Amino acid sequence: RYRDLRALFILEGQIRSQLERIKHGFLEIIPISVISRFTTSELHELIKGADAIDTENWRKYTQYLGYSPKDKEIEWFWDVVSALSTEDKRKLFEAVTGAPTPPSSGFIGLDPPFSINYSNRSSKHAPETHTCFNVIDLPKYPTREILEKKLLLLLENSIGFDKVKKKKKVLSSELCRTIFCCFSKKWVLQT
Repeated sequence: RYRDLRALFILEGQIRSQLERIKHGFLEIIPISVISRFTTSELHELIKGADAIDTENWRKYTQYLGYSPKDKEIEWFWDVVSALSTEDKRKLFEAVTGAPTPPSSGFIGLDPPFSINYSNRSSKHAPETHTCFNVIDLPKYPTREILEKKLLLLLENSIGFDKVKKKKKVLSSELCRTIFCCFSKKWVLQT
């Protein structure tokens, strides 16, 4: 209850004029007749992206540079990714793309596409990522276990943009979600 009242206070008082400008710009792009067809959660997913990560869809739309989909390292990579928790899949996705979730359209909507690049670095190294290009450089590891260990090392040491934002003390995702839900309901009701 307190959180809802706090979000309403922020919406009605502190940032109302900014939200009105966002609303005006948003409605210029997407008419209210289109927005009103969606529930709040559907709208949230369209804007934020999907919470769940479909590993098969991810694999289907991945490009390979220096590897082929049938190489043992690639098979091991996808075995390891498939066994990861949803949270760790998100961490890996964010470590490579800089985005916390895939597009709502799935991995086909990722531009540039997710790519696994052959790296001639020693297998002593963890994979490297290039977020601007959605690329992970994967050395040839001698075993699946070593690949898994190095991939987990990457996840443990990946900072991610959301953690940087949290250090800057921006609104928590929970509060943002509450604001978004209140705001999107007001759009439908007031427009």
